Amino acid sequence: MGGRISSAASLAKECAEKLEEDHDYEEAIKFFERAAELYQMEETHTYANQALVKSSDLSILTRDYSNLPKAIKVLPTASLTNSFRTTKKWQRST
Repeated sequence: MGGRISSAASLAKECAEKLEEDHDYEEAIKFFERAAELYQMEETHTYANQALVKSSDLSILTRDYSNLPKAIKVLPTASLTNSFRTTKKWQRST
């Protein structure tokens, strides 16, 4: 089942990128957010964060700030979690 979720996340991201190229930013935002949710389900946090950042960037571009509180809450926590994991791995290897 995990492979399907990963594939769905990648497809959502591809759709978002194509919509962005076509300047359909509102739809692109929706697809980037969906990709982020799917990547989170797969615990692929780096890709989820990238999709959230892209969604936030497009939200600012369209002057729709309603999605920003979600990104502001999720991204710093995710960054700290990733830093903590990296530190733990480094400590184990030394």
